[in-house]
Amino acid sequence: MLRKTIFFETLEGGKKTVVVKDISGNTHVKDPEQLLRIHTHITRQENSLAASLPKIFGIDRDRCLIRMEYIPGSTLETILKSKLKKSRDSDPNVTETFNGLAELFAAMTRLKPSEAGMPFTPWQNRNVLSTFEPLFTRWPLRHYLPLEINTLQKFYDKFNGQVFSRIIENLMLVDCQPKNILVAEGGSLRLIDMDYAVTNPALAVAHFLISLDRLGLTRPFNFVIAKIAAWQRCFLSAFFKHSEPDFIEDLAFFYPTTLLRVCNWHEKNRKWAAPYLRWYYGNRLKNYLIRLGNISFPADGKSLANLFGGD
Repeated sequence: MLRKTIFFETLEGGKKTVVVKDISGNTHVKDPEQLLRIHTHITRQENSLAASLPKIFGIDRDRCLIRMEYIPGSTLETILKSKLKKSRDSDPNVTETFNGLAELFAAMTRLKPSEAGMPFTPWQNRNVLSTFEPLFTRWPLRHYLPLEINTLQKFYDKFNGQVFSRIIENLMLVDCQPKNILVAEGGSLRLIDMDYAVTNPALAVAHFLISLDRLGLTRPFNFVIAKIAAWQRCFLSAFFKHSEPDFIEDLAFFYPTTLLRVCNWHEKNRKWAAPYLRWYYGNRLKNYLIRLGNISFPADGKSLANLFGGD
């Protein structure tokens, strides 16, 4: 998460709002010059992703600051939370928003660190296993695992061996979740929290899907969970029109691994709410694994999207 301060700068022609962000905290790219190089490379591409990023006006390397465009609008998180208060089944504007987001995420999957001048070490999917396995087998969540997939071996048997050995050389925006996605006043989508890492794009997509799940934490009603699942299916159906087939199996693997990691992080930071968090995320995990047990790989994007069916 980037710490930020907003201030007004007087320029010729009047006042202009500028956002100053400190990137020295919990970020992957801590060098403003490196961040600017990556940003410049992306914005020189003629695509929707380039248009979605804020302009960078300048950097201060000594203080790890970047000075960037301020964009009026509402976060996607604010918009979606307001939609969850209504029981209408569909909203054309939200569908259009998720279709646009899917296109942006698909454009991210084509980013390469070497082209952006970022030093990197290739990333393997098996990197997540050391943190995933203890979380999958810990006792508080055991009773949420369905009989079909109640052991690590049963879970691993659902996938082809390549999912664990696949080597990734993709550059991804790290924290694309609704609170960091802005719907500008003209309706365009803007990605306002710029940080990058070499990782599997499917992991970034899984993180986004779980950030949608989190919207139901304060309203865990059936119609809310069903609406979130419909948004997830809408997003995935559009995403898989633009992405590589390998991402289907990778995403099927990364959703539950990331869900458990997020649940564990929330429990540590909100110990008073741990039983409720285990109940909420445990039920998300259970329903996903039950549906996962009914498909085999290779599978198509529609089959994966249907894993998100609500409760």
